[in-house]
This record gives sequence, structure tokens and C-alpha cells, in this order.
Amino acid sequence: MNSSIYKQSFCALDIETTGVNPFTDKIIEIGIVKFSIDKGEVESYETLINPGIPVSHQSHLIHNITEEDLTDKPAYHEVYDLIRDTIKDTYLVIQNPQFDLSFLQSENRSADLPIFTNYSFDTVILAKKVFKGLKNHKLETVSRHLNCVRNFHRALDDAFCCMDIFVEGVKRIDPAHLFTVSDLSGVCGFNTEEKILRVMHNYKWKGVTLEPGFEYIIKYSDKAGSVTERKILTKNLFKNGSTLFLHAFCHLRNEERFFKLARIRNITLC
Repeated sequence: MNSSIYKQSFCALDIETTGVNPFTDKIIEIGIVKFSIDKGEVESYETLINPGIPVSHQSHLIHNITEEDLTDKPAYHEVYDLIRDTIKDTYLVIQNPQFDLSFLQSENRSADLPIFTNYSFDTVILAKKVFKGLKNHKLETVSRHLNCVRNFHRALDDAFCCMDIFVEGVKRIDPAHLFTVSDLSGVCGFNTEEKILRVMHNYKWKGVTLEPGFEYIIKYSDKAGSVTERKILTKNLFKNGSTLFLHAFCHLRNEERFFKLARIRNITLC
């Protein structure tokens, strides 16, 4: 990571989704812009993706993508190779990489495909350090501040915005052009392998060992604080950032569910 950032290849990446939960929602659009800081855009790629599940009303209000738009589009696993080949040997540039990469890695695991391990840079963190005094550091806010107005909340346009923010931010924070990749990592780096969807083989919860393939009785609190008792069969344990998730078949709902361990009030082994 000691080579100059001005000689590196980057891919600005953005996605649109059916909702906000990477374990239950799916990607419906992806946009990627390959670029270098000195030369700008090299190539770009975008596609709509058929998620196989409904698009939530709240998400539709944001990106205005309908289920009809997605009917004849490829499934995620059908575009995986193109995504992989486009971002290969590049650093990723993403507005809040925790969100986008969680979805990508969840899609990869669901399709039994290799996860992406590209090191990433977070334009939110970069913008907070460089563009001070703004009311917030959302993609649209910073882009308008830079007079980069596009069709916000569509994947390719937002990827171009990420590129614009990143390039301008780097030039302002490093006017002498002395930064290495390692230097920039200390400013806004995001280690994908350390922070996204790590699979855990077991986890000790207050003296109870949680493992895949076992049945438990749990008491689980929903967002409103209502607690229900349910019998579950564990499938997987994940750590997404600092949040632990339990993937299990829920006998109460008769379907597979993802439970936040922070909301589990009690666990007993059946």
C-alpha cells in the first residue's frame, strides 16, 4: 500500500436495493465507474437486476425502480462475473461501504460465489474531513456543493458522484500529490475482509454455545419491544461490522429468519 494513489485504479460503486436489510433484501441495480485520479473515467458498467422478491414501497419512492422494470433482467449470479472482472485489481470507492458491501457479500454467499475482498475507501469519511461546514455529508449534498448534479439515487449516476467526491477530496487533502495508498487508508480506508459478513462457527451467549445445526428456544424482542418465544433451528452465525446475526429457521413463523443477537433476551438448548 506504499505506491502513489495517483497511479492506482479505482472503481466507484453504488447499488440500489429492494430494502435496507442485506440479509433479507436484494440488489436491483449496480453501477460501477473505473477511474484513476489523474485520468478520470476509464470505463463504466451498469445493469438492473431481477431480485426475485418484491421491491418495498419505501425503496421504490427513493429510486423509482418498479418491479416491472426488473421482470426480464438478469439475476445477480448471472452478472457476478462481469462485476468481478470490472473491479478486479482495483480499490473500491463507495459512499458508506458498510451498506453496499454487506449486500454484495450477502448476495455472493447466497449464490455460493466467492466474496469480494477489494480494499475500499469511504467517501462519507473523506467528505467529513475535507468539505466542512455542510449541513450533512450525504452524496447529494456533497455533489451539489461541487456542482456535480446527476440523477441521484440511480446506481451509475451515484457511482459517478462517488468518483467526483473522491477525486476532488483527495486533491484537496493532498495538494502536493505525495499521498500513498497507505496514507489515504489512514484517512478514509475500509477493510472489507475485516468488517463485512464474517462467518462465525460458534458463539457463546451467556454460557450457551450457539452453533449451526442445533435447535434452541429463544425469547426475541422486536423493534417495538414486544417479546415472543420461538423455537429455531440455527443455520449460520454472521458478524456484519459490529452487529451479530443468527440465521435460523423459525418454527413460529415457519420460515427462515435473521435475528440480531442484541435483541435476544434468553436462549436455551432444546
